[in-house]
Amino acid sequence: MPPAKATTMPSLRAPHLLPPLLLALALAGTACEARDQGTIPGHGGLTSASDRTSPATDEESPSPTTDEESPSPTRDGSEEPTAGTREPGPTEPTGATDTPGEVTGSTDTAPDCRQSRDVPTTRRARDNERLVHGQVAVIGHIIDGDTFDLVVDGVAYRTRILGLDAPECEKEQKPVGGMMRFRCVPHQDNDHWGWESYCEMVRLASMEEVVVSCEGTVPGEACPLDVYDRTLAYVDRTSDGADLGEALVRAGGAWSFTRYESERRATYCDAEDDAIADGLGMWAIGRDAVLARMDAGTRRWYRDRDARCEDARQ
Repeated sequence: MPPAKATTMPSLRAPHLLPPLLLALALAGTACEARDQGTIPGHGGLTSASDRTSPATDEESPSPTTDEESPSPTRDGSEEPTAGTREPGPTEPTGATDTPGEVTGSTDTAPDCRQSRDVPTTRRARDNERLVHGQVAVIGHIIDGDTFDLVVDGVAYRTRILGLDAPECEKEQKPVGGMMRFRCVPHQDNDHWGWESYCEMVRLASMEEVVVSCEGTVPGEACPLDVYDRTLAYVDRTSDGADLGEALVRAGGAWSFTRYESERRATYCDAEDDAIADGLGMWAIGRDAVLARMDAGTRRWYRDRDARCEDARQ
């Protein structure tokens, strides 16, 4: 039998289809490589949507620190205001505070002028202990531009200077002499010039011996307190007789506080006018700029300042 004739199977190759298929595969590979490099072929190197930087989502970006997470100062038994609040004026009712302004960084380059040491104190004054008119004391821990301790025989009497109002600084609470005390945070203000006002008071008064003078009293009589149990007084340095309140106002570190009556109003008004004219302290940026940076509470009483100063000079 003759050998079987081999049957030739038709080829499955389709030469006329191969080039388009290979071209498609090649283009697909090129596109994948292009995506990996962040470009789209044939579009002039435009960045692909998947590689464009998009804003971070809330989940990706850290959320602001909550009040619960950030420690806030607590009262230490002396009823000092918490950080970020204003010291009350001499006769404001309990709880009445001016609306604090926006907390801003200091515009000055004053160094860290916090007290390097305080007058040694053993305790705070008790309810039945009062400073008296004419008493000699030493200025101890300074809280801000217008509030500090007067120390007599190791006892600390928290005192607010009469007749002026100093810009407020942001406060922190630190242990001082075994007691938790408030003090200014460097270069953090509730009012324009709050930190610098504190620095000026430290320069003028730290550990200075002073004579205490109070309104409506005679020598030897107890000085009045405000609703925060602060002694309300003027303080004059024994070394040269300088009124430290007047000195602070004259340096541009405080306003004459015409909201309340003061025996030294005319003196403090004159000192403030001189500071404004000379562009000292807070007034270096101009009076209009200072007024614009005052908080609402300060602006309310300050609008009558010029008229009240003029009346005091009569």
